[in-house]
Amino acid sequence: MRDQIRSRIADLSALAAKTQATERRILEQAERRLEQIAGRLEEIKPRVLLDESLSDEYQRLILERGKLGLVVAQARRVLG
Repeated sequence: MRDQIRSRIADLSALAAKTQATERRILEQAERRLEQIAGRLEEIKPRVLLDESLSDEYQRLILERGKLGLVVAQARRVLG
């Protein structure tokens, strides 16, 4: 019985470590994408009002930025 409990604890510990590593990768990727979005927004911002396709892209990027902000906040909360 004790061996089973120890084995289960070891499994859970390994799973927790994997979860932490995954959260760190998620955070890194989300932050990297946020940097890309910021750059693209700055690039197209002056022309947004003149080009409808850029206006649509700008809106998509703003929405993506908001979603990524939530992802980043969640990952930071999990990582402490």
